[in-house]
Amino acid sequence: MATVTAAREGEWWTLDAPDVGAYGQSATLGDAQSAAREFIALELDIELTEVEATIVPASGDEAARALRKDVKGGVECAHTPYREAAQALYMSAQCMHQLMSA
Repeated sequence: MATVTAAREGEWWTLDAPDVGAYGQSATLGDAQSAAREFIALELDIELTEVEATIVPASGDEAARALRKDVKGGVECAHTPYREAAQALYMSAQCMHQLMSA
């Protein structure tokens, strides 16, 4: 099993697995797990099914800011009303408004 550190760099998440000596990137934090497993399997020349990876954000504050930015961008791009976006994310409309105002 490898521990992979995820850090936001512009529009991408950089992924670093120092134990393995491998690194890669992912467009979203949600895709980081599969991306990390793929680059680790390539680096170690093993089957993808043999790879386990744990994704750890570089720092809590950095990850929170990046996730807020991702949510805000998605809601704005989709022209989704805050109330509908809040329902889709299982959060209150008030929390969504606070997130979008941050």
